[in-house]
Amino acid sequence: MHLQFLRAGKLIFSPHEFGAPHLRGIETALIQLTRALAARGHRVEVFTNHTAETEDNGVDWRPIPCRLPPSDAVIAVNDHALLRHSNAPRRVMWRSAGPAVEQRLG
Repeated sequence: MHLQFLRAGKLIFSPHEFGAPHLRGIETALIQLTRALAARGHRVEVFTNHTAETEDNGVDWRPIPCRLPPSDAVIAVNDHALLRHSNAPRRVMWRSAGPAVEQRLG
């Protein structure tokens, strides 16, 4: 299956920064999930606001284009407006829970 993930936002990151302290949970999860899907034989592309193209563990990372090439499914991370870039038969919104809530006891 050919899967495309779309992640825009203020944080510009690459998969080679995996484990860096500035990466948040959603970026870390995106890197781990896409690597795992590629390891299972899926064709995986991640489109972000990063300007350089790179390959990481079988996953192609690219800048977000005006129109995505055809795929089986596209997953927009935290921004449903990104789905307008695709005509894939399956379009999914992946919404993270947001910032962690601190609970104080006593």
